Amino acid sequence: QTLAWCSDADAVVLEGLQELIRREKSSVSICAVLRGERAYAIRRLEAFDRRDTPISNGPLDNRDRIFLLQFGQYLPESHTIIHDRYDHILDLAGLPPNQKGTALRTWKATGHSTDNRLARLALPYWEKLIFHEMQHAAKCLCAEAGIACERYRLKHGRWPTSLDDLKAFGIPKVSVDPFDGQPLRFRVEADGLSIYSIGENGGDTNDDIHRRKGHPTYSGFRLWNPNRRRVPNPKEAPSPNP
Repeated sequence: QTLAWCSDADAVVLEGLQELIRREKSSVSICAVLRGERAYAIRRLEAFDRRDTPISNGPLDNRDRIFLLQFGQYLPESHTIIHDRYDHILDLAGLPPNQKGTALRTWKATGHSTDNRLARLALPYWEKLIFHEMQHAAKCLCAEAGIACERYRLKHGRWPTSLDDLKAFGIPKVSVDPFDGQPLRFRVEADGLSIYSIGENGGDTNDDIHRRKGHPTYSGFRLWNPNRRRVPNPKEAPSPNP
């Protein structure tokens, strides 16, 4: 965002920053995260078995103890459900990008029944963890490509016409969107350019990737033309005093 709004950065600094983002993109292992969450879920089931942990936030009370006494008989099935669900979500995490996003959006958790009530209390939202990992990867890809676009502009005096122009700056010919397996979206704007992913919701828009407030739903990188940098944003200008 600093690069997008401020004056020119040094090309050598940009190259180093691009390399750091490339390393960050490859440093996340969702499988390790999922294993850790599975271990926590199993540990919570063991605490339920000892009847020394509350069902929800707050201190352990008699209502919790009665609930755990009533449903404790289903703990073996709960362990099985957690392991089965872990195997399933791990399979989804390993799908190629053109299948993973759709599979996760349509995946349904195990339905409610008596024998999985404790499992549902212990289970994390594994699909959300995978979505967050995909979003992190998308942000890194877009930022890496955006920095390469700035390096291209510094060298050639103009923006690239597509991501295919960035091979000399370390960007492969096809940078794949983790959410659908298609090339990252690249759009030349009147005042700069946008590089973005369709995100968890699967929409092809870049309307909110450069918002500085709130929670944008799309991952992307926005660059402004040099003459549009270091100028006030009229939408965020303070109201004049009465």
